Amino acid sequence: MWGERRWEIVVLELILLLGLGTLPILYILNPGLGQTAVRYYAVPFALLFLILPKLPNETQPQHEYITGIDLRVVVSLLLLCLSVGVLLLRSSISRTIGFIIVFSVLLSLIAYMSLMSDNKSRTLTFIFVPVAILVFSYSVVLKYPLYFGWSDILLHLNFAQVTIDLHRITPASLSPNYNQSPLFHVLAACLSLITGENVKTAYFVGLPIPFALSSILVYLITRGLLERDSLARLAMVVYATLPLTLFYSQYVITRTYGYLGFLFLVYLIGRPRWNVEETLLSVLTVIFLVGVHSITGVLIIALLISILLINKLSGFKEDRYISKNTRRALYMLTVGLISHMVFTGESGFLRSIVNRIIVSYYAQLGPAGPPASSGSGIQPSHIVEISRTINVNTILILGFAGAVLLLVRRRSNVTASMVVPAFGLVCLVSVLIYIPNPLQSVYALNKVLRITRLKVLVAPFVAISIGYTLLLLFENIRERTERNCTASIVIIVLVLLLTVSAGLSPVNSSDLSDVNSGSQKMYFNQGEISSFKFVEEYVPEESRITTDTYVWKYLPREFPRSRQTQDNRYQTSVQDDVSDLSIDQGYLLLRIGQYERTGMYFGVARNKFKYSNTESHSRIIRAETIHNGNVYDNGEVKLNSESNI
Repeated sequence: MWGERRWEIVVLELILLLGLGTLPILYILNPGLGQTAVRYYAVPFALLFLILPKLPNETQPQHEYITGIDLRVVVSLLLLCLSVGVLLLRSSISRTIGFIIVFSVLLSLIAYMSLMSDNKSRTLTFIFVPVAILVFSYSVVLKYPLYFGWSDILLHLNFAQVTIDLHRITPASLSPNYNQSPLFHVLAACLSLITGENVKTAYFVGLPIPFALSSILVYLITRGLLERDSLARLAMVVYATLPLTLFYSQYVITRTYGYLGFLFLVYLIGRPRWNVEETLLSVLTVIFLVGVHSITGVLIIALLISILLINKLSGFKEDRYISKNTRRALYMLTVGLISHMVFTGESGFLRSIVNRIIVSYYAQLGPAGPPASSGSGIQPSHIVEISRTINVNTILILGFAGAVLLLVRRRSNVTASMVVPAFGLVCLVSVLIYIPNPLQSVYALNKVLRITRLKVLVAPFVAISIGYTLLLLFENIRERTERNCTASIVIIVLVLLLTVSAGLSPVNSSDLSDVNSGSQKMYFNQGEISSFKFVEEYVPEESRITTDTYVWKYLPREFPRSRQTQDNRYQTSVQDDVSDLSIDQGYLLLRIGQYERTGMYFGVARNKFKYSNTESHSRIIRAETIHNGNVYDNGEVKLNSESNI
């Protein structure tokens, strides 16, 4: 059945069998890591081992679309889902699991619409997929007083405000890295000035829009490389169901825009002709990448080199324009990064690597405090853990199968742009990078080189792999049953499963009070924002304020009163002593409500530690708040002053 490429399936099955055999050994050597590996890999590896030989060789070239369904009915259902989702958001203090379900139904209906034959359905898919991504983004960033995610947003908001106040890029005294790559803050500042809105509103409303439109780039990439419109539409929808796509639609930071530059570069690589227009666009894209986030550029270089090696080592005889375009993009990006490094006199990437090595060294010598999971650290709920397991298993099964199908697929007469097998290998490696894997547990790779950030870059290839499996499944079920209904239901259920599990994954569900009430929240609530306003109005300028990690990132440049870059209104510092919260002078600002719910983080880098809601930590806090005078207390935040103020 497989002809001359049967050996590829044999090799992959041997790898799967080896992986299954390794799981019990890993469990014996390291029960914790082994349990995680069994949860994520056992079922997918076993199923893939059984189904790989039975997978068909090629999708059907005809009868690709659903017919006989009124498009107006589908659009009405989509609008109904959007309306219900908005009502659910308006009727509750935080997001609920009901919103996640409605959002999942919305994407399932879009997936169904993407398979319809009406030409209008393609245009509507182009509209509704970005809208769905924006709805998910706005459901978080506009729902809460100030969303900060993994906290980098707080710095970017401050640097954008500094750019507006100083009418220049972020000074090196505030941040050497962002002084070298200031374009993101310039974009945020310009958006604020053009719209007349404050930085926060412009940031959270305007900056997610280009990321939402990246789904259209996924369509164009798929259409250009594989020349299947139905596959391109479905890949576009699947892309919107991936957990990191949903997360970075909210957490829009510099590397998010660096990813957008990479996506456009991949689109240009897939163009069969590379004329003056493509060359100019490539140069502009490289400038954009270097100006937004040069560190992402280094990761892109590593990824492009890997793609070239895969294409070279695969041994498939293919058209060479893809490899040629990839080399061109690689040369341009390398020259751009080296030129940037020479111009600035140093490399932000190398500095960040050195800093992480130093942090790792001191952390191994003697950590400042207990790990975040110590004490009464809150673990994710069972629903969240089950959802994450389902999501990883589903992505691994569907993505692996799709990559294998691309790997063994023969070139058809209608495919003129690219022979598929080498691209299948790229997709296969992308799927393995995207899911949790043993390499991510290696400290040097994870904490120093940050290989986990490659997950965002490979997301389009994962979406294409999953979309290919879904399309093949749809066409084969319809061929066997001769019914559109059964095949459509299968696709809808699988997309629903992908989206629900992604929406309930740990990175996307921390604010869902009905399923994950114990998680560390990724936003400041209204009580905390009110306390910051009190500080702005009543705490004297130049006062010293000691606080936790997240407030420290929020306050230092939040209230600038001088255009001198070294002069901030408050001399904020973060507490870095695990056993003592005493202050010598100034004020102590503690988010008591956050501490009582899930604990508070203090310190930065190697000195970062967590105060959990334990008796010993509570005793330290009570002693400190009693010793110092109480200035402000709204139940969420306490502001105490040193007695001699």
